[in-house]
Amino acid sequence: MLLASQEQPWTLLCDYLKKSEWEITWTDGSDRCFICAGETPGPVCRTPAGAACVSCTESALQAGLGDQDLGSWTLAQFKEALSPAGRLHRRLLALWRFDEVAGRLSKHPAAQLKSLMTHLVKNLGYAESHPLDEAVRQAAYQVCKNIGEPILMYLLQGCETEPWQFYANVLMAAGRVAPENMFVRDLLERAGRDSRPEIRRRVLSTIASNDSPWARALQKSMIKDAQPEIRRQAAKIIAQSKKRSVPIAPPVEKKHDFKTVSNIDDANFIFADNGRIITQLKSFCTYFRQGKVRQSKSTALPLDSSIRQMALNCAIKEFYDEKPLDSLRTKMIVWFLESVQLEDFDDPALQLKRLVTTFITSWATKSFVDRQLLSHLRWLSQESKDHRLRRKVMPALLQMMCDLPLGQWVAIEDLISYARDGSLFLDLIPPDGKAYISKGIANQPGQRVYEKCLVSETNYHDLVLAPFLKGVGFLLAGLGILDLAYDLPENRLVQQRDKDYLSVFDGLKYLRLTDLGEYVFGVSEQYQVIQSAEDVPAVLAEDKLVITWAGNDQTLEDMLTRIGHRVTGHEYKVDQNSFLRSCSSSEDVVQLVANFQRRLAARPPLIWQQFLDSLINKIDAVEAKSSMLVFQIKADEELPVLMANDQILKKYVLTAENNHVIISADDLPKVETRLQKFGYFINRTGLSGCITP
Repeated sequence: MLLASQEQPWTLLCDYLKKSEWEITWTDGSDRCFICAGETPGPVCRTPAGAACVSCTESALQAGLGDQDLGSWTLAQFKEALSPAGRLHRRLLALWRFDEVAGRLSKHPAAQLKSLMTHLVKNLGYAESHPLDEAVRQAAYQVCKNIGEPILMYLLQGCETEPWQFYANVLMAAGRVAPENMFVRDLLERAGRDSRPEIRRRVLSTIASNDSPWARALQKSMIKDAQPEIRRQAAKIIAQSKKRSVPIAPPVEKKHDFKTVSNIDDANFIFADNGRIITQLKSFCTYFRQGKVRQSKSTALPLDSSIRQMALNCAIKEFYDEKPLDSLRTKMIVWFLESVQLEDFDDPALQLKRLVTTFITSWATKSFVDRQLLSHLRWLSQESKDHRLRRKVMPALLQMMCDLPLGQWVAIEDLISYARDGSLFLDLIPPDGKAYISKGIANQPGQRVYEKCLVSETNYHDLVLAPFLKGVGFLLAGLGILDLAYDLPENRLVQQRDKDYLSVFDGLKYLRLTDLGEYVFGVSEQYQVIQSAEDVPAVLAEDKLVITWAGNDQTLEDMLTRIGHRVTGHEYKVDQNSFLRSCSSSEDVVQLVANFQRRLAARPPLIWQQFLDSLINKIDAVEAKSSMLVFQIKADEELPVLMANDQILKKYVLTAENNHVIISADDLPKVETRLQKFGYFINRTGLSGCITP
């Protein structure tokens, strides 16, 4: 606080900053600050009244900017202020007064806020060789702390080890907002072994008051640090933790008493990924990042053709074989990849773990839930949605998954009962949120009428909660986290219009947490990738198109199922129809033939080589000719006769059925000139792009 005698110099400094429009002139030199009278060995702000130190200049700047009006600032202006191109005083203004406008900014779509939050996090490493660099970093750090857990996703996604100031501030911010998050814990433990003492010192200060076992273990390990200062700091922290009274352990929450199921024979399908996702994850991410999954311009959803192409190229094992559900797993994987920020890891299991945590904490989760897991719902208005609830549900969902008995089948109805008991927050939408379904009601045998059924407290579990949990089950199974036992979707209670089910996930009956799932959800500390022995090779018959195989390579089994029909448990019959049924373009056929030769036989038996050659030779047997123009002859008795008998017209005009003729675009001017001699005129309108000038 300034003394009364300092009020006049302080006013002079503030007035100077305002008159200069916050553009500060800095110089180096040893001087005394005319505000606090302290020595200023570093840069100083030169004013007509004297030199001001960095600290006093920062305080005066903050006081002066406190009078600025932010009411007219748009989201775009805030993003610009925090972007690399933002001016320093506007950057500080946006950071120092971020809390004032947070509520107003939250009304914008999450996709727009994502860019703002990304810029905010980058300011944790602001380093422009400016005297106020540290002030920017400190202000950004304070804003991140105030935001709390919603900023965690952006901290984890944007974390980089250089510059060290940025890395240190991300570590401290993440450690403050979510100290027990499994990814934050992993981040701090790795940073505790960083070669730079500045990083290790800040890790130690971040976990100084954390009495969790992992934090204590990290504190103890740093007693042996190479830097004497860090060793002393660690010893002091440990001594202080011993002096703190040991708190009474809170009562352990009783887990839900799941009833395990030993017999799942009533389910027609069983899906078990068996850890294949670990070997395939990199190819999934690479394929997605290359932009090969195209979206519909009208719905912004992935095109079915692109989904099927990805399933083919990435050898994705699907939940169902028959349309329209034959691409459900690939869709779930694509939707998941759209909701997270992809990065490369040497450890694919750790990568999956981080992607799932990012998804759970992501602002994009709300869109995923609405558009994919609750796609059967309709809304009376977009304003009826309350997206904040989606992210609140995710921690509860994580708790449910962690409570599952390890390696045991559990009925989905038991999981739904757990959700209904009210111990966890699972209010995905408000009961009065104006959501509804178009409900089919049996009227007479073979007939069905429909009515608009609003979601309410009485039907919330059937229309919202149960479909959501079943959809989550399929999503996690698609990522190898759960095993599933299920049927084709059917719902005898309520159906969508023209469907036998409410949700495409209605077939789920049982689920089981996998070893990989235990690792991803933090139940176990590590995941051991099982390396399988060399698999049994597939045998191609030499006299017929039959493949015999009795191995356990899931990728190979998927390929055989894709190109053939299973005749017995170990035999697959292949024909032209089965081989081409998953192809939607000539590129698909070429790729599938190449995969066949790579996986099964580079030099197959003669009958197989002839079969493959035939498939390649028949590609594009029918070719569209954009240079040919089709015309229909109107009611005219003379023109067909003329075209058939005139020696010039016969050379250029091909006749077709139903009074149609075909003329090459190159020959059209000749035909036009000849017809004009007989009084006929061809209208060129709409043909300018086809006719040669």
